[in-house]
Amino acid sequence: GSHGQFQNDSSLTDEQRRALLAWVAAGGPAGNLSQAPEPPPAPDSEWRIGKPDMVISMLGQHSIPETGFVPYRYTVLPWVFLQETWVEAFEIRPLNPGVVHHCNMAYVSSDGVGEETFITGYVPGGQPMDLGRFGNGAAFRIPAGSALGLQIHYTTTGRREQCRIQVGLRFPRTAVRKQLRHFLLDPRRWKIPPFEPAYEVQAARRLDRDIDLLGMFTHMHVRGRDMTFVATLPGQPATTLLQIPNYNFEWQLGYELRPGTRLLPSGTEIRAIAHFDNSVFNPFNPDPAKAVGYGLQTVDEMFNGFVFFVDQHEDLQLQIDPRNGQVQSAAATR
Repeated sequence: GSHGQFQNDSSLTDEQRRALLAWVAAGGPAGNLSQAPEPPPAPDSEWRIGKPDMVISMLGQHSIPETGFVPYRYTVLPWVFLQETWVEAFEIRPLNPGVVHHCNMAYVSSDGVGEETFITGYVPGGQPMDLGRFGNGAAFRIPAGSALGLQIHYTTTGRREQCRIQVGLRFPRTAVRKQLRHFLLDPRRWKIPPFEPAYEVQAARRLDRDIDLLGMFTHMHVRGRDMTFVATLPGQPATTLLQIPNYNFEWQLGYELRPGTRLLPSGTEIRAIAHFDNSVFNPFNPDPAKAVGYGLQTVDEMFNGFVFFVDQHEDLQLQIDPRNGQVQSAAATR
């Protein structure tokens, strides 16, 4: 639902819908071709983020069996970032996308992996992470001594398959002012009863800093029905940030806010509320008679509510080498 200024809103106005329906009803006439706009130029790169400054590929290919569930595969890409590196855009690119259910990427180091190390993911219908679209000097920080790790969920197609995954990185061309941050609402102690059409799950987090909210993303499986994000500012009633009333597993979209349009103070509670449809009326339900809890496979369920933001008061002023993403000079105020 529209509860803010979303910069990647692809919805049509009522007038545009009426014009489209009238055109369909008329049989799709060509119109005046002399007034047709020029076709857009062909992209200069097979990458959706444009030509990357750096591409890191898996050393070998993964083999996927013909049928059955495939356990998650984990791989670390063969490159270590020896210096702190700032990245404006990432793109995860499977060379055989038909077998990739989803893929998550995080940086890994001797300190291990935690919530803050997650970078981005690849899902059906999703867009690559491109912070340049926000125009506010935001970038993602990879600490020195880190590598990129992938968690890959493959799916079978009825025949033996192979897949290699590449990751493209684009480095900032202008000063980095803000570090992209996020948290994940990920409750796991719940179970959906058999035949339940609207089982509710909630999770919340309280902000410990003043933030500029930049985006939200939802991941559920085939019983996911809807998810709503709400914010409760200190001493104020709850306000809706985002409402996804008809979640579709095949179209897992990120929702990007225009910078500066949703400023939330420290102490604000952000809550995600989701419903799951385990009924016989859900055409994607593999088994409505089964009680379903958290799990990694599609027949299980997940509740993931990602919240992406920057610190309102941060102004790093980092000059970045566009060849490698490393800091050339800094005059930071945090």
